[in-house]
Amino acid sequence: MKIIAAESTGTTFDTALDFVLKAGAPCTDNLENTFRGEMYMGISRIVNPEWPGWFVLDRGETRAVRSDGILEFDAATALLGLVRSFYRDNFWKAVFADTMPAPLAVAMFDSAVAHGRNRAFRFLQEAMNCLFDAGRLEVDGIFRRDSRQALETILKGHDWYLKVLVAEVLRVRQAHCDAISCGRREIMSGCRARRRALKCLVERHFRESAYAFACGESGLGVSC
Repeated sequence: MKIIAAESTGTTFDTALDFVLKAGAPCTDNLENTFRGEMYMGISRIVNPEWPGWFVLDRGETRAVRSDGILEFDAATALLGLVRSFYRDNFWKAVFADTMPAPLAVAMFDSAVAHGRNRAFRFLQEAMNCLFDAGRLEVDGIFRRDSRQALETILKGHDWYLKVLVAEVLRVRQAHCDAISCGRREIMSGCRARRRALKCLVERHFRESAYAFACGESGLGVSC
């Protein structure tokens, strides 16, 4: 089968970002993207004080003009671009989503936003261990060479492998959420609702995508 990287589909990141922005706050165990202090579209000023969007927001202007007076731009459009860049650089690219097939990419991206990048890789590593070679990979949240090679090997197999891998990532993620909720029903129900919605998005990408595999095109960086 041919694995078409999510980046090549064009709209996969935008679809995933739209889902993240509508899904709400990250999980309570997320230390990388906590909901604290002033927030703008899920970005915390306390955690990300250097984000350039704060400069635009602090000016409070609807339009801005470049110093040479030639180019004008709408501040709302500029902010949307800065938000998009923030999530792309800090979460999408950080979990190598642009090298993965769309269903896995959106699952990893949302896991990174909701639980942190390290935890997202832990979900993937545990899923690969459970399904394909129990105990072989160290579940440490570091996407080193052995994890990349294991994923590439899985993606070279039957298209069923991708489906069960994504399903297992979501199962492992939900088990983690249930464990950390400590019986608090509001947290557990919120996590489960987000997972169900994410599952629907993943299934949509499965329906809309075609898969095949050509050697060397996965882009997983196994030479690193």
